[in-house]
Amino acid sequence: MRNRKIVSFSLLVWTLMTTVNVQAQENEIGVALYGGLGTIKFDGSDVLDGGNGGVSVDYLVRLDENWGIQIGMSYGYYQIKLDQNNVKGSYFTRDNEAEEFEFRYNINRFTETLKGSYFAIPLSLRYETSFKSNTNFYLQGGLKYSFYSKVSSDIEVNQLKTSGYFAYSDAELFGPTFMGFGEFDQLKEDKKMKLKQGVSILGEIGIIQTLANDQPLYFGVYIDYDMTNPLKNPSRIVNYNAEGLQRLNLQSIIEQEQQEKHRLRMFAIGLKVRYAFGL
Repeated sequence: MRNRKIVSFSLLVWTLMTTVNVQAQENEIGVALYGGLGTIKFDGSDVLDGGNGGVSVDYLVRLDENWGIQIGMSYGYYQIKLDQNNVKGSYFTRDNEAEEFEFRYNINRFTETLKGSYFAIPLSLRYETSFKSNTNFYLQGGLKYSFYSKVSSDIEVNQLKTSGYFAYSDAELFGPTFMGFGEFDQLKEDKKMKLKQGVSILGEIGIIQTLANDQPLYFGVYIDYDMTNPLKNPSRIVNYNAEGLQRLNLQSIIEQEQQEKHRLRMFAIGLKVRYAFGL
């Protein structure tokens, strides 16, 4: 009886080891390059007006012939240019004598360029077809957790008109310019801002081409959609300072929350090439 138990246990261990070994042989390590278009999510940003790209490594654990779980690491960059015309805004603030007034501004053209990089950990579920040919198809989706570096922001406004409306005297001031009221041909500002970590929804679809060495080469289209809600009504692009020599400061689109760290709220789409080899 004891010998039977030993033999049975040995067979079970051997079966499990064989199964794990076969499974491990089907798993993959992949290296990918990707790049495409991107933008910031907020009202009026319906144009893909920037670029993104990067490199990634991943490990695919196959659950069966068709399904697998993929986890990886990626390093990427982005550069986004925002361009808006006829930007208007107003808000209540106080002057250097603590008098409350409504600050009004009208910008003929506002442009901002955002540049930065990130390190991300994507996790997704993959489905692959298993046709008896060298060409198959795949579909996958999941989440990506991103750690952003500081973002560099270059802001420029052209033909800015400002005024201050004082309700107690029913008067609107259009000058003097040293007080921040009047017409300004051009203002520029460069700054760096801290970003919060981000969580994105990932999606990818494409084809798999089996090479002569039986290794797969993937060609796909990816989408990266930030899960945070976009800022509906960005305001205070022009910030009025009651104290100091510089009365006007420019603010980034992503700086509207008035927090120490800001959210990028990025949307990206592009092409991806992945080479994989089995283990």
